[in-house]
Amino acid sequence: MDKNRIENSHDEMINFEGMDAKAIWEASYHKELNSKKHILEYIDITKMLSKEKINSEQIQSVYVFTEEHIEVMKDAIKPNTILYLKKELNAKLGKFAVNKHKEQENHFLKFFMEAYPKNKRYKEYTWVLMNSSKINDDQILQTLKCINAWCFKNKLNSAEKKDIIEFVKKLVSKGNLKYINQVRSLEGLTKGIGIKIIDLNGKFEVTQYKK
Repeated sequence: MDKNRIENSHDEMINFEGMDAKAIWEASYHKELNSKKHILEYIDITKMLSKEKINSEQIQSVYVFTEEHIEVMKDAIKPNTILYLKKELNAKLGKFAVNKHKEQENHFLKFFMEAYPKNKRYKEYTWVLMNSSKINDDQILQTLKCINAWCFKNKLNSAEKKDIIEFVKKLVSKGNLKYINQVRSLEGLTKGIGIKIIDLNGKFEVTQYKK
């Protein structure tokens, strides 16, 4: 009997009812979740369990439990690997984790990915995809330039405008004239999202207007 069949028959004998995420892991997988290989193996196991052995609430807790173990490995493995593991987790179990992980897509980050072609996606790029608060001023400006060009031929919807304006405000709030003047010069962007950057007694603010 091969390894997978042994593991499957073992799982079939376990009653997972009432178990929390840690107990499910202890009962179904006998290795630490401390490497790429082990995380991927455990994701596959929990995907099989999700079919009929554990309920949706348990799957949600398993999702969070596994994600926490991925987070712990941040200092030990490459950011690209962390991102890959999170994508695999979401691809195989994300649809079950309704409450925590069905988050709205950030439209600014869609443009961020367009602004950086594959040959320019360094570790700083990956960090932003994992946590948008890690974005730096140059990355915001580069993305706004991409949006500016896009706006000359296309129109943004209200949700896209809302997400983009938040990052414009984030950049402008720093008060750095180098970036503020460049944003002001992006005519496609400012008209596309309907904003002006004004100086109020030495403090710059982003104001919105209806076109």
